[in-house]
Amino acid sequence: MLFFSGVIDSLPLICNGTIYGILGVEASLNCIEDYMDVRELDSNLNAGYVLVKNQGNNTYQCVSGKGALYESVARTGDIFTLSNRFLPTGSRLPHYS
Repeated sequence: MLFFSGVIDSLPLICNGTIYGILGVEASLNCIEDYMDVRELDSNLNAGYVLVKNQGNNTYQCVSGKGALYESVARTGDIFTLSNRFLPTGSRLPHYS
C-alpha cells in the first residue's frame, strides 16, 4: 500500500465553460518541514506554524508544525478547536476546503 504524507490540492482550469485541464500541486511534509524555517517568522523563536486538517465545526487536527505555536497546540493533543470569541463582532474564522 502506497502512503503519501503531505499536502495535495487540485482544481480544474476552465475558461468560458471550456475545460483545459487540471492544475495540481503536492508537497510532502518532509519537504515543507525542511523548507519552513521558524527563525524567518521570529528570530527569538517565539512564533511557529501548524499545518492542520479541518475536521469541521471549528475543530482541527494537527498534521505537522514547528516552533512555539506548534508545541503549544500539540501539547494538548492532536485535535483542537478555535473560538470566535476574540474576533471583532461580525467577523468569522476563514474556512478553506
